[in-house]
Amino acid sequence: KALLIHTAIEAGNFEGPDNWYGWGLLDAKKSAELILALHNGENFMNRKMKISGIDDEEIFSSNGEELKVTISWIDPAADFMSSTLGRMDDISSKLVNDLDVRVFDTETNEEYLPWKLDLANVTGAAVKGDNTVDNVEQILIKNTVAGRKYKIIVSNKSDLINHEGKSSNQDYTLLVTGAKLESLNTDDNVVKSVTALYPTLAKDIVNIKT
Repeated sequence: KALLIHTAIEAGNFEGPDNWYGWGLLDAKKSAELILALHNGENFMNRKMKISGIDDEEIFSSNGEELKVTISWIDPAADFMSSTLGRMDDISSKLVNDLDVRVFDTETNEEYLPWKLDLANVTGAAVKGDNTVDNVEQILIKNTVAGRKYKIIVSNKSDLINHEGKSSNQDYTLLVTGAKLESLNTDDNVVKSVTALYPTLAKDIVNIKT
């Protein structure tokens, strides 16, 4: 889902998603090309587990092109509203686990926000802001500075729960194009060197020793 939305062809009269055209027209060829680029290490995609209340942070170095960041997750089902009229009139958010993505320019500290639809103008252009209703969030930075480092932060609102309403982590996908993940710093390398993962081939259980 993240791949298809990330590579969709822009549609409609405005940049970004809208109520009529959604994220645009699917481009299977571009999706396949992105998969190859991911395989070659030219872009970044990671399936991650969001721990409630702990922000995920990654530093990327821009290649001077368009920087696009997409996160996607399968949200637990919301409570069902019994009243038909209530369902028609209710525009409140139905997200159970509300993840948020932000991008920061590490030199200027400028903050970049994801697309969101404007409920005050449902036929108009998407705006940038705090998206509280979608389980897909995407940030687009048209012009980046080559070599500039950008920090991507994924956070969450409230406590994360599963479909049974119990405290849980939330799996999600992070996809980034137009920048490369920065190398581990010295401290990270020390941590990595004292971490063992075994067995390398496993069916059910993988052990992590630190």
